[in-house]
Amino acid sequence: MSNRVPTPHDLAWDDLSQGVLDEQDDPKSVPLQVSPSFPYNDLVGKVTAVEQDQMSLRHDMKDLQIAYNNLAKDVDTLKRGGWSVEVGPFKTYTADPLSNELDSIKFETERAFSNAYSHEKVDGNDDPLSFGGRSRLTQAPQSVDGSDDNGVVSGINIPTRVLTPPPSSDSTIKASILQVSPDSSNWMPLVVTQWDPLPTTTTSTIPPSTDTVTFHPDFLRNVFGGITWSYGLQYIEPNPAAGPPMLKNRTYYTIDAKYEPCLPPSPGQHGAKLTAFFNENPEEKYGEEGECSFEDVPMFVATLNEAGKPRYTYYGNYTQARWSDKLDYDRMVQVVPAIVKDWWAEELSAQGRPEWVTDALKKHFFPMPTYDGHLLEQTEGSELTVATDVQIAKVEKDVKKYVEMLTEWERDASLKTSLIDKEYILAAFEQADADEPPPLRLWWEYLQCVNWDKDFYDLLVQLQSRNQNYL
Repeated sequence: MSNRVPTPHDLAWDDLSQGVLDEQDDPKSVPLQVSPSFPYNDLVGKVTAVEQDQMSLRHDMKDLQIAYNNLAKDVDTLKRGGWSVEVGPFKTYTADPLSNELDSIKFETERAFSNAYSHEKVDGNDDPLSFGGRSRLTQAPQSVDGSDDNGVVSGINIPTRVLTPPPSSDSTIKASILQVSPDSSNWMPLVVTQWDPLPTTTTSTIPPSTDTVTFHPDFLRNVFGGITWSYGLQYIEPNPAAGPPMLKNRTYYTIDAKYEPCLPPSPGQHGAKLTAFFNENPEEKYGEEGECSFEDVPMFVATLNEAGKPRYTYYGNYTQARWSDKLDYDRMVQVVPAIVKDWWAEELSAQGRPEWVTDALKKHFFPMPTYDGHLLEQTEGSELTVATDVQIAKVEKDVKKYVEMLTEWERDASLKTSLIDKEYILAAFEQADADEPPPLRLWWEYLQCVNWDKDFYDLLVQLQSRNQNYL
């Protein structure tokens, strides 16, 4: 046995094996490697990375918990009717009773406006659905890398909301605001009143209302087919196997007169319909095969018959001869009946609403943040200059931050949009134009009657008469 001095390697082996063997006594012994097979610094780095990830997850969980608590408070506020807005534009009010009550209701009115237009923040987060608090993102995003070596400040910012109007002690309610003009039932948009009527050679072919044949809803669906493309507009999808559609322009209107205050008074006349948002054009989805036209479109208006069942009357063929105009607040109050706004609030807040409507609501109430970071410099000739590494690095950094912001916005806005209910839409109808989130206003879709096709009408009458279930 060797008389050499034991090395640290030998001591380590003795400690592990608790034996008396050494390398020379045991030919099968394998030298034990003291250091690990990977660098120690790598292990420390991995442990540090894991700790940082855990810390980041804790922050995310904390933010989610705060957001959940705020949303729970908002839902509870909605259930208690915290945002209820009652407006009676079609009730008749006189000045004398109101003037006697002004003093008593002034304080309540100012407090109601204060509650509606401002909301206290909790833990730095805003009420996700409140009209008074910042609602575009749960938290205001920080600007990106506020300054560089040259002192240039840039960032990706979302404008801070300016609350309007501020509560005023001089606020009064005038009876005239609560009344509708006596002529409002006959009111029409100015554009509609300026169109020339159909020639008498056409209007003379329109049968009187007592002799007009109306059409069953199922008959129109079975004859024309199609899907609801936007409110009141049916679109016939391209189907090569089914052949060309019966309507060459692939569109027709089916409108409920109950919720359209400015429809044509009778067949062959001009009018307008309301809409809240616009869907994309069909050709954007179906290509050239799905191209349609909004000119010379047949329109059918639904009314209830004596049995209380809906029946459609052919009003003629209509063209949208002018781009849509948005109603202002006065028209929303004076022209649009409460029952119409109530119907729109239910449609827009319905759980089964079309996906394009949900997307439109999200973009309207919680707009996408804009990019305000660095861009590559351009010369007067609009040609890009040779970008330096520093410029490219700044642009890449800002774009990365913006993408992260968009991801946060998408998650936050989608959640808030899913919580929109009827009361929220009704409150949006009453907001001022300068408020944030923006108010909701309806649009006019102008309908100019260009023809009343007697041959088309007679054909539909003949086809419907073949099935007694439609009569």
